[in-house]
Amino acid sequence: MSRLQPVPAYLASAVNLHLVSDVHCQEDSWARARIGKVLDDADRMVGRHTIDAHLVMGDLTNTALPAEASLWAAWRDGLASGGAQRPVHAVLGNHDLNQLTPDQAAALLGLPAANYIQDVGEVRLIALALTVLPIGNSARMVVPPEALAFLDAQLGATTRPCLVLFHAPLAETVGVGDLATSFTSEEDWVKAHSDPAGGDGVLRQILAAHPNAVAWISGHTHSPISTPGLVTTVDLGSHLIAAVNASGLWYTGRSIEAHDPLCGLLLSVLDEHTFEVRFRDHGAGVWTAPTGAENAGRKVVTLTV
Repeated sequence: MSRLQPVPAYLASAVNLHLVSDVHCQEDSWARARIGKVLDDADRMVGRHTIDAHLVMGDLTNTALPAEASLWAAWRDGLASGGAQRPVHAVLGNHDLNQLTPDQAAALLGLPAANYIQDVGEVRLIALALTVLPIGNSARMVVPPEALAFLDAQLGATTRPCLVLFHAPLAETVGVGDLATSFTSEEDWVKAHSDPAGGDGVLRQILAAHPNAVAWISGHTHSPISTPGLVTTVDLGSHLIAAVNASGLWYTGRSIEAHDPLCGLLLSVLDEHTFEVRFRDHGAGVWTAPTGAENAGRKVVTLTV
């Protein structure tokens, strides 16, 4: 599908969310040029009425410096104000903390709060804070107790289908079996934990207890769109949940390369059980398709939960 072809008309009745992640706003001119390209392409997408909101899945800055926060604010405002205006909803990433508490980081970066809810059409977004627990030379991405309580309460307070937004992916989803080329949710520092000692049992219990928890949206992994498990489902025992990872804008894969693709996703919520995912090459301004073994050549991936 080229930039001149609109997405199908039936998406007009869906909730369409543009997903990007790992912007890493910083002074580096190369990094700033990359993310600048996204604004032009997102403007074209919004102009064709295919986006209801933009979701930015963490690492809004590289080191949470005030100057980087200003760059993030300018980029966010550019994303929101281009063409027909659409709101931007973001979550914190590990790079956004850097000696800050989640509440301090949220205030610095202009988020409503570290944990917050936002309705988009008939869908409710539940954005969760994270804490970073140092482990030797690495760290764990932890959903802290107050975020777990917030998640449980908000899921129980509505019958709307809820998309949970958190920087790190659920374990054993994105990148499984692709350790050589991708950061994967098999790695302790990559996946989401609810127990500082390691593990996500409490988190999964909360999700399983609420059938309106229908999707987990993440970033953090800088995954190319061909990465296995980028778009998948997770069996919680009580029901399935969609797990969608938003790739990464600063770079993709395990190293920074000038030729890395500049990709985002379009997540369309057709109803509480059905999702469609499309892949956007923001650098070229075209719809594209994964090239790996999973979903190879498919410009649209349908998830049913």
